[in-house]
Amino acid sequence: MARNHISSKVINSWWLRRLLLGILVFALITVLALYMVPSSALRPFIHTHVESDVSFSADEFFLEPISFTVSTEDGVELKGEEFRVEKAKGIIIMTAGLYNPVASTLYGHAKLFTDNEYSVIIYDSRAHGESGGKLVGHGITETADIDAVIEYVRSFTTYLNLPIFLMGWNTGAAASINAAAENPYVSGVIAVGSYANAREYFCDLMRDEAGMSDLFLKIGERFLDLYLKVTFGFRSGGVSPDKSLKELKIPVFLIAATGDEFIPSSESEQLARGAGKNVDLWIRDVGYHYVTGYFINLEKDPEYCTKLLDYLSAANVSSSDGADSANS
Repeated sequence: MARNHISSKVINSWWLRRLLLGILVFALITVLALYMVPSSALRPFIHTHVESDVSFSADEFFLEPISFTVSTEDGVELKGEEFRVEKAKGIIIMTAGLYNPVASTLYGHAKLFTDNEYSVIIYDSRAHGESGGKLVGHGITETADIDAVIEYVRSFTTYLNLPIFLMGWNTGAAASINAAAENPYVSGVIAVGSYANAREYFCDLMRDEAGMSDLFLKIGERFLDLYLKVTFGFRSGGVSPDKSLKELKIPVFLIAATGDEFIPSSESEQLARGAGKNVDLWIRDVGYHYVTGYFINLEKDPEYCTKLLDYLSAANVSSSDGADSANS
């Protein structure tokens, strides 16, 4: 009887282990299957290298670029151009967005700013144009790109005491806001058409761009945070313009267009509502994603140019006051 009793215990224990193992395997397979929902939807927009058939020559804008290459903290090589101005008032680092990938499309802005005594830096973000990288971070991992460019700028003694301004468009605007919250050397930000909340942005991307149904979107939402952390690194969790903007004390200029179909102006309004008095908002009643219909030939849009230069002038004063207070 004792032997049969022991044998029965062994059999029951064996079946229990098999049952628990089966439940564990089933749970892992289920989690993996559900994890694949946001992965399959977002993969084409993240695991890619963005190219463009559009490019411009600096000669067309009477600009003399100085080419440079920098490496980010996570090992991505970036290609960029610098436009130096003697006795510059400041340096403006410009970050193009997801659908405006080539840095040369920013030559019009570089011309505007250099003509008004600002040195300018443009570059291709990671996984864009001539730069390296295999993942498009949509404003999250590109903060490392901006940090690397700022480090490049500060390697020149002539730039050390000058204010550094960031300017970006859509995902580049989000990256500029996020980077400014982490980098103490930034004196101001111009954000054109930024999204407000990163999680909502990726959900919109799954629904509007990937065509995900409401049912799968609900599943994807639950596993989105895990997917983003696994893809971009766990430090990226919680990085979002709405959170970053609340931490900023420097002057920020939010710009948006009422007719923007990619990122609606309500996103910039949402950012402004959650921010302090250091944030100004300009909603322009136009149907252009980039706010101006003369993105290349800015001289044809004096209102847009005046708004940018007025912000920089005021931000420069604010930056000088801050420096004087710190020195005293």
